[in-house]
Amino acid sequence: MRALNIGCGRRFHPAWTNIDLIGRPPEVLSCDITNGLPFADNSFDAAYHSHVLEHLDTEEGARLLGECFRVLAPGGILRIAVPDLEQISRTYMQKLEAGLAGDATAARECEWMRLELTDQLTRERSGGGMIAFLRAHPELEHFIMERLGEEARAMFASVRKTPSSKKNIHGVLRDLKKGSRRMVLGSQWNEALAIGEFRKSGEVHRTMYDRLRLAEALKAAGFIGPEQQTANQSHIPDWQTFHLDALEDGTVIKPDSLFMEAQKPARSGA
Repeated sequence: MRALNIGCGRRFHPAWTNIDLIGRPPEVLSCDITNGLPFADNSFDAAYHSHVLEHLDTEEGARLLGECFRVLAPGGILRIAVPDLEQISRTYMQKLEAGLAGDATAARECEWMRLELTDQLTRERSGGGMIAFLRAHPELEHFIMERLGEEARAMFASVRKTPSSKKNIHGVLRDLKKGSRRMVLGSQWNEALAIGEFRKSGEVHRTMYDRLRLAEALKAAGFIGPEQQTANQSHIPDWQTFHLDALEDGTVIKPDSLFMEAQKPARSGA
C-alpha cells in the first residue's frame, strides 16, 4: 500500500511517505503544504492528516483537500483527524449547566472548555491562556489529560519546567530583532508585527469542524461516502498496526478528535 502522512510532526511510520514543514530525513520529507503536495496524480492508496486542517483557513483547507483528492488513486481513502467542535461544545454545555447548579469543580472545568473553544483561535502569544490556566489549576490535571491525551502530557511537562535565566542564541537574536524594529517602527507597529508573525507561525487554529462541516468539505473536494470513525477503526488496511491515532495499548493519542474518512471514486463520474 502506498500511503501519505501529511503534517506528521513527531508521529510517523516508516511504511508511509511522511511530510512536514520541517523535515527530518530520511523518515520525514520537508514540504510546505500551502504550496500544494509535491506528488504526481494518483500516487497513493491512502492519505492521512491529523490536526492539520484546522490550522488552515477555509480556502487553504479546501485546496489541501483538493490536493489529497488529486494524489490519491481511484478508490483511495483519505483519513482526517481534527478537534471535534461538536464534542467540545457539548462538554462545555454540560459543565456550564453543572457550574450554574453550584458545582465548583464543574465551573472550573467549564472555564477550561471555554479555552478549548476559543483560545487557540484567538491567542496572540505561544501557549495562549491555556498555559496560565494549567499553572493556576493543577488539580484539573486528570480532567484535562482525559480531554487532550498525549498533547496534555506535553503541556503539563512544559508547565513543570523551571524557567531558565540563560538565553540561547536564538533568544538573543530575537531580542535584537525586536529592539531594531522598535527603534524603526515604534512600539505599536512592533507589537503588531510580532502578533502577525506569531499568528502566521502555525500554532493558531484558523477554523473548526464538526461532523457536518467536515463531511461537506470532503464532498465539495470530490470525495464520496464521508464516514465518522474511531481512533482504532479505519478502512485503511492494517490501520491499527501503524499507531498513528492510538498507542500500542489502544490509548487514543488525541481524544478530543473527530475522525472521518472518505473515498476517491473508483472511476470518473462514480
